[in-house]
Amino acid sequence: MVHPFIEAGFAKSAVRALARFMALEDLAELPAQPCLSSRIQTAIAVRETDLAFVDAVEQAAAESLPPATTIRCRITREGVVLELGPASAAAKNALERRVAGMCGQAGMRFAGMKDYVRGSAFVRAER
Repeated sequence: MVHPFIEAGFAKSAVRALARFMALEDLAELPAQPCLSSRIQTAIAVRETDLAFVDAVEQAAAESLPPATTIRCRITREGVVLELGPASAAAKNALERRVAGMCGQAGMRFAGMKDYVRGSAFVRAER
């Protein structure tokens, strides 16, 4: 997998500045909107059923967390990982059980929970 901007040492702010320099103002200010396929680790085929599963897990998690909580369900080679922004231990424990159950019903392995860290999910792991 090639990541030209990362390999060139460009941060998001530099990419935005480059877009402005090239008179691409509409692109320079686009808010981050990662698509569901960004939740699937590189080199894993993106299947419609996986995207629906990721969406269902994120919707289920959103029901029990404050609205501003960051939620990412990721399908990795190790299994399904749920990443959360700051949340109470009780909420995390309840979600862990719920997502583990959803994984079991879908025939998927639950690999656990992690704290959400802003930035590319899989680029660092591939290098």
